[in-house]
Amino acid sequence: MRVIAVDSFAAGPVMAALQAKLKTAALPGWKLIWFDTPSQLLERLDDLRLTPGALAEIEIVSEGGPLKLDGILFMPADRREMSPADFGNRLKGVAGFHPATEVYLSGCRTGRKSPRRSLDSCIAQTVANASGGAVRGARGYIRGTHAQGNEQCFADEDATEPLEECWKNFAPK
Repeated sequence: MRVIAVDSFAAGPVMAALQAKLKTAALPGWKLIWFDTPSQLLERLDDLRLTPGALAEIEIVSEGGPLKLDGILFMPADRREMSPADFGNRLKGVAGFHPATEVYLSGCRTGRKSPRRSLDSCIAQTVANASGGAVRGARGYIRGTHAQGNEQCFADEDATEPLEECWKNFAPK
């Protein structure tokens, strides 16, 4: 099964436009689920009651950055949020997840390292390490989704020419 999970809590203008498109989009072969928090996303995945190894792909669509994918943050501030390591550890316990499940963190710059020197990682690498599976993070500012097949990444928010490659692959270390 392939799942596209969309953050219904993210409220930026780009995310709002994408949410509106996804509400009516035809996504053949994809199951669309909505979530407000990382915990709710994991619960909704468990609610699918998938057999072991049945989750082939999951794309998580939200606002992002090198250190976050909305409620998944390196330094969670409240109980609605969780760290990327906690998220990855809980994801590997979801029914249907296995190391070959392809995970796409479809938020801007989720495949880039933090500009902060104290953190030598990014959210995609941390989730890969904790889940034991491969994770793909966006190389830049992302428009579109993997599930729709129209994803493009841009070097900055105002760029008009997309990057050659949208996704950066991260294997667990």
